[in-house]
Amino acid sequence: MSDYIKLTINIGNDGMLSDILIAELADAGVESFEEEDGILNAYLRKNDFDKSVLDRLSADNAFIGTLTYSVEEIKSANWNNVWESNFEPVVIADKCVVYASFHRDLPDAACKILINPKMTFGTGHHETTHLCVEAIMSLNIEGKTFLDMGCGTGILGILAAVRGASSVTAIDNDPTAVENAVENAAINNVSDKTDIFEGNLLSIENRKFDIIVANINRNVLLDDMEGYVKSLNKNGILIISGFYREDIPVLTDRATSLGLSKNMESVRNKWAVVMYLRDSNAVNNE
Repeated sequence: MSDYIKLTINIGNDGMLSDILIAELADAGVESFEEEDGILNAYLRKNDFDKSVLDRLSADNAFIGTLTYSVEEIKSANWNNVWESNFEPVVIADKCVVYASFHRDLPDAACKILINPKMTFGTGHHETTHLCVEAIMSLNIEGKTFLDMGCGTGILGILAAVRGASSVTAIDNDPTAVENAVENAAINNVSDKTDIFEGNLLSIENRKFDIIVANINRNVLLDDMEGYVKSLNKNGILIISGFYREDIPVLTDRATSLGLSKNMESVRNKWAVVMYLRDSNAVNNE
């Protein structure tokens, strides 16, 4: 299991600085963020940490000045203490509660998902996970085949399985995430409907799905969009997140060029989710 780095960056009340840092750091491997009271906390794997990225951000954006930040190493063995101290049950769209095994007195909801994260992304608290859960909750999942690219804790695939998907495939390139997603599928009693493994887009060549969700980042989504479309069944649905509102036009241009049509978009605290429908002329090797 990988150790993690926590970057604590002083941003004051500068919303533009926050936007720039989150966008740049997400592309540099940061997996999740917390922002409160003028502080931006960023979490990434220790092996991915490159101090020069922060120095370059200061140099490339003159108005920032010198970034003031601290670096804290979080040992994998201590991760439970970190997330238990910050992880409260989250209610999404008044329909879905995401909680951990140590939570009691849960609020009422039609759908309850138990997640015990192990240094992996996806507890429902981050805006992008929240938005993806909302999008999935808005769909009729019953009997559908479902793919979760970059599954993290497995929360989105587990949700789809709980809501009646006929089968769920969940993929991540981090073995820790895969291990965690497998465990979370088991404690939600959906292991028989889920196929979770380490891999990437090449791992699903020649496979087709009714619904694909990819909560990653803008650059990966742009690079992999054609692969997603090739893996969509006719009348299939692609849900993407992990980017800002400002990124919607470029992603939609790419999706449209591949025969997708935008069906829905939603924004939460600057983060966005977009749902596309596969048109009959979409790129597909059928």
